[in-house]
Amino acid sequence: LLPAMCFTINNILVYQAIGMNDMAAFGVFRDTMILWTALIWRAFFKTELGWTRLSGIFVIFVGLAVNRAGLSGWNWGFLWVLVMTLTNATGSVVNEFALKRSRKLDINVQNSILYVACGAFAILLLAVDEPSRLLSIEAFFLGFTGNTFFTLSLQAFAGLIVSRMLKYADSVTKTVACCLRGPAVVFASPYLLGISNSWSSAISAVVVASGC
Repeated sequence: LLPAMCFTINNILVYQAIGMNDMAAFGVFRDTMILWTALIWRAFFKTELGWTRLSGIFVIFVGLAVNRAGLSGWNWGFLWVLVMTLTNATGSVVNEFALKRSRKLDINVQNSILYVACGAFAILLLAVDEPSRLLSIEAFFLGFTGNTFFTLSLQAFAGLIVSRMLKYADSVTKTVACCLRGPAVVFASPYLLGISNSWSSAISAVVVASGC
């Protein structure tokens, strides 16, 4: 239930973080997830990080500094991304702990429990924030498009893959494997959204990826 709660909060913060930032800042600061993951993983599993991981964390901080250096005005919107990545990292580490604590339980059963709990928390939030959406099927699906279901399918497929990485590897490995996502967002956004990147965004994306 605890990772389900973290992931539900993270799903809400993703939209807030995207809305408060340009995609270049979002893509770069999303990789701070590896910082949180390393620290929380260290606390949970009592394992030393070592100089290799600490050096990588330092490089990531340099990349984030480069990203902020290229801005003409200071924008605190990136803090939403930091909070988002904190909840995601917490959920990942706690989920890894739960998966490995119950090794004899089938991973698909574990995923089913997690997703049912995530759905229950999401519906609970909807009942508090917008109860009218729960009065009928038509009201609930109002505004849904093909892109909605496409995104849902991608997220579910990614979740099934991530759970196997957490059970058979660890949260740090999973986060490192995802490190190219941020730079990919930075370099794809000009083509998909028509938004040009600054030199600092491009350089920081490369530095952060190399740190990961």
